[in-house]
Amino acid sequence: MRALYICLLGPMVAMACGGSVASDPVGPDGGAVSAPDAGIDSAAPDVPDAAPPVAYPAFHPDAPQVKTSGGPVLKTPKVRPVYFPGFPYAKEMDDYAAKIGASSYWAPMSEYGVGPIDAAPSITLAETAAQNLDDNDIQSWLLSRFDGTHPEWGNTPDPDTIYTLYYPSSTTITLGGAPSQGGSTSCQNFGGYHNNTLLQNIAIAYAVIPDCGSFGNLSGLDAISATVSHELQEAATDPYPQDQPAYAQVDDNHLVWQSFLGGGEVGDLCAQFSSSQYTPTDFPYVVQRGWSNKSAKAGTDPCQPKIDATPYFNTAPVFPDKVPSRYGILTKGVKVPVGQSKTIELDLYSDAPTSGPWTVSAQVLGKGGASPVTLAFDKTTGQNGDKINLTITAKTAFTNTTKTGTLMINSQLGQTRRIWLGVVGN
Repeated sequence: MRALYICLLGPMVAMACGGSVASDPVGPDGGAVSAPDAGIDSAAPDVPDAAPPVAYPAFHPDAPQVKTSGGPVLKTPKVRPVYFPGFPYAKEMDDYAAKIGASSYWAPMSEYGVGPIDAAPSITLAETAAQNLDDNDIQSWLLSRFDGTHPEWGNTPDPDTIYTLYYPSSTTITLGGAPSQGGSTSCQNFGGYHNNTLLQNIAIAYAVIPDCGSFGNLSGLDAISATVSHELQEAATDPYPQDQPAYAQVDDNHLVWQSFLGGGEVGDLCAQFSSSQYTPTDFPYVVQRGWSNKSAKAGTDPCQPKIDATPYFNTAPVFPDKVPSRYGILTKGVKVPVGQSKTIELDLYSDAPTSGPWTVSAQVLGKGGASPVTLAFDKTTGQNGDKINLTITAKTAFTNTTKTGTLMINSQLGQTRRIWLGVVGN
């Protein structure tokens, strides 16, 4: 059974600004090349060649891409809010549903073939939601709405509609069983999720939004509105994850991004960065930006829409090897046998001039204890077009199943921090 897709809002490891993309360059450096010398002008003294102009970004990284598994996206999506008694923001979320499709926030969804999202009439329920529910309960309840005794729902579900279920704070929702059995709990482990079910081969896309009061660094209506934006993005680009997955996971070369950031959908890859949460100028609610394959590949901010003129910068490692992943397939990384060292190139790039050089650091993340590798740089600062050499020495072997660790490259300029993820293996 395929995993449900969960909103894990909240900044990761105290990020001031979020993630990025890339790996190794796919061609020569992006700097311009001086024109051939045209010869000496006998009428004037020889003038030294001018320095070539700086290209931004200097490198176009091999960026993570959210790939499709072939399922459909919602070309004409609709959101239908469904409110249980006790949910406090029904008026606001009706307004939200009516306005989001025309906002600048939703516009980047066209990259994935998704059109503007419309609002279907909301449903306000009289029945009280159960105190404890799991996803199987929710699916059974949703299917029962189309038994012919609930005319406000219609007789058949609309496959283009995302039925968005808003639960009060008195309801606790679990996924994957009870917490004692390894399951997840609403407002503790997740802030919302989307999924699908089937009614006589008609796929029904739905999102579940609990009222957590606060989640991550947001509270009240802001926590609800940001969670809903995450789930609507994902439900539009991957509406039927159980039966016909679409944009559901990261490409094989960058699987570590999916495992580290908590999912491989367009919302997941930006959810852990506080810079992804903002209020658009033309939409009065807090939303979360989503991943753009196109922007990632171009070396600009992969989390879109772009919200200010601040230059995007990052540091992309050039990974020379294939190493095992937790998913049972090979992914890009660097292989360093025990007792040996290997040096990899780090390419620094920005999409416009920055206020100065940024500082580069790195760490290998594990479950605690002494790291099995040491890291050494030939320098620790630079800017667009610079290269840094990182030498990795394996003192001992990794002890997990895949014999690998997660390499995080940090780029810091003022209060802004970017990250790059990779894999080190023996």
